[in-house]
Amino acid sequence: MGIDAILKGIFQRNWANASLIDVIDILLKSIQLLLLLGGVVAAIFIIQSGTEYLMAFGQEAKAAKGKNGLIAAVTGIIIIVIAFSLVGMVTGMIVKPDKIPQMIKTPPAMN
Repeated sequence: MGIDAILKGIFQRNWANASLIDVIDILLKSIQLLLLLGGVVAAIFIIQSGTEYLMAFGQEAKAAKGKNGLIAAVTGIIIIVIAFSLVGMVTGMIVKPDKIPQMIKTPPAMN
């Protein structure tokens, strides 16, 4: 889902007949937008830390700082990807409940 789809979902809506699901949808799309921005910041951080690591030229302190920055940025991107996936699943379950598999909607009866 791109940023244009998220913004269309927020701004092209009939707010006169808004329901709770519409408000929750907007909240989840806003969270997705913030996660996208976080991914951009993390990518910039990877470039900056990688450059610092490459330009250390044998200086242990600079190399360690760059390496730690790379580890932190990659960890951040992994967390952002997981969070984005979870928000997407929750959005699908709340806004489009007919898309939830039948097994999740009605659990099997216990005998």
